[in-house]
Amino acid sequence: MMVEMALVLPVMLLLILGGIDLDLMVTAKSAVNYVASQTAQCMVHDAGCTSTVFAQSQATSLGLKGPISASSVPATPCPALTTFPPPNPPCSRVVTVIYTWTPISPFFATATLTSTATGVQ
Repeated sequence: MMVEMALVLPVMLLLILGGIDLDLMVTAKSAVNYVASQTAQCMVHDAGCTSTVFAQSQATSLGLKGPISASSVPATPCPALTTFPPPNPPCSRVVTVIYTWTPISPFFATATLTSTATGVQ
């Protein structure tokens, strides 16, 4: 009985911890996608938006721990709309958010999660 448990228990623990880590990584990736989308929208609609500050505040509110790196191309927010319809071509910003995810178990390595979103005015 003890021999079987000694053989099966490490494998079971590895599978359980692996499943938990996979779930946490998928949840973090979903949060990073949301942060990228919201940051792109902020860069398009708010002339005072700073991509890194906004992304970090969004990530913190979603429970992501650690630093978030966000970059926007071009780096400046879109100017405020003064006429309708918007200019042709419309103002757009591409935001890339990078987050380093750390697993809870010591068996797995850290992963860099990257998401890119485009906001169009």
